[in-house]
Amino acid sequence: MAAKDDFTVCLYVINFDLQQPKTISFEAHSNEVNDVDWLDDDVFASGGNDHMIFVYRANDRRPRFTFKGHTDDVTRVQWSPSQSGRSPQDRLLASASDDGTVFIWRLPQYPADRGTVSRSMSPSKQPRDKEQASEDLPQVVVSPGSECCVNRLIVVNGGTENKRMNTLEWSPSCHDGGRMIVAA
Repeated sequence: MAAKDDFTVCLYVINFDLQQPKTISFEAHSNEVNDVDWLDDDVFASGGNDHMIFVYRANDRRPRFTFKGHTDDVTRVQWSPSQSGRSPQDRLLASASDDGTVFIWRLPQYPADRGTVSRSMSPSKQPRDKEQASEDLPQVVVSPGSECCVNRLIVVNGGTENKRMNTLEWSPSCHDGGRMIVAA
């Protein structure tokens, strides 16, 4: 998986012989993509300079969810660690941004498999009209204030011009069942 400055996320599927990797392109972002992180073997999130976070299934290049709320570049996205006996949907997604905030998001539901492989699974990226493409993206847009945005943490406050954050990590486990996150 690679976040790219051509506004795409590329997934490389490598066969056992390690030859001829297949490239799948995800093209929902309208600016550079800064980070990607896997929820599990099927679902991942991406964040970019368009201030957006998209959640995808690996077999469909159309995002299932769009998280909006940051007012500057999203520099890092990371899913909370899995917990024994809990489903992937119980995991949280943290996003750090150059706006000095960290948002904590919860999936409205686990993205269902549509049962078919998207037409985007071709080995090469096809150019497309961004305006037309955004119209046929069946996605749920979620913003702060919704039940999916569970917290907005102000990390860098005040008149500071540089609010850039590029590090975000969840604690691997907490003995009291809670969750901890650090950002810098």
